[in-house]
Amino acid sequence: GSFATAHCISCGSSFDPEKIFEEGEIPRCQVCHGLVKPDIVFFGEDLPQRFHDLLHKDFSECDLLFVIGTSLQVQPFASLIQRVSKKCPRVLINRETVGENSPLMRLMGFEDGFEFASSRNYRDVAILGDCDEGVMKLADAVG
Repeated sequence: GSFATAHCISCGSSFDPEKIFEEGEIPRCQVCHGLVKPDIVFFGEDLPQRFHDLLHKDFSECDLLFVIGTSLQVQPFASLIQRVSKKCPRVLINRETVGENSPLMRLMGFEDGFEFASSRNYRDVAILGDCDEGVMKLADAVG
């Protein structure tokens, strides 16, 4: 999602996202008077149907996975790194490493976490630090 756009949760009308943050005002739709929110998913909210519709197709076709700015603690996103093929390179750009395999996870049969420090690692890369700086480093490196 994005804070750059906003819509009415009742009728779907577009709304100026700058007005959402006006102090003391609860944004209401000018069409139906429903609540307006930025086009993001809040914790506990259902993901858009489009996420579920495209999940299998998108991840089965993925040839490079970027994971940026996350704790990988909340499902279903915490398990998305496991949905790409074993040949797909995975790049984490984050303040700290997350989503790594642990001995307990291996015992439970989950072996698709990041393997940054493992001698078995052939596809996982971590760019640690500020996400914006990490993305710029990557952009500079690839030209």
